[in-house]
Amino acid sequence: MLGDASCKVYADRPLICRTYPLLRTLGANGEEYVRYKPLPTSSGAYGEDGTVAGFLQTHDIAAFVAANDRYFELLQRIIAALARLAGSTPEFFPVIRQTIENHCECVAQNTPELIDVDHVVNEFCRNSANAVPGVIDDLIRMHILAIEEKITALEESRAVCSVASRSTTTVKAGTINRETLELSALAGALDAATRARVGLLLAAAVLGKPTELVDERIYGSRSRTRD
Repeated sequence: MLGDASCKVYADRPLICRTYPLLRTLGANGEEYVRYKPLPTSSGAYGEDGTVAGFLQTHDIAAFVAANDRYFELLQRIIAALARLAGSTPEFFPVIRQTIENHCECVAQNTPELIDVDHVVNEFCRNSANAVPGVIDDLIRMHILAIEEKITALEESRAVCSVASRSTTTVKAGTINRETLELSALAGALDAATRARVGLLLAAAVLGKPTELVDERIYGSRSRTRD
């Protein structure tokens, strides 16, 4: 995406580019902090004029941060569902954790289907006889709705299995299903997108520990920037 003199997709650059060289971090106390973290090879114009808040506002990050927050909330629901599954069937925990770790870095050959907004929304609209939205905000809303339906389906299937297991004398570990693996892979990909430290969030949820102790995600929106 680098042209002869500049970025060829600058107008549509992602959030990490818009905030660079600053990182916004949500701490355990609920407040957000801005850290200065440039790469050693970067160059630019430096000075003492202006403020952090003014810099971020100039790069029009509000919509990007709002979308990031929505996906973080979705991630929390995925983690809660996976933690309940791992709690009821401990044999599944290593598989879920490894699947998450395998997708914490998004690369072309390892991208989970559920992170593909167009693919998921097209399938969702085809099954529900809805028109595919043409506006990015509506696409995001429908993508999240489709993932939430998958989470609900997984939770309902586990409830059915739990009722069935109580009618038998011996409970045997089942085979982990495709939906669980898909949601685990999506959780890993959202780790890469939201910097949410998903592995720690999952472990905390399984153990019943407060998640705020491990939540240090970058790019939250409910912020009080430090000028």
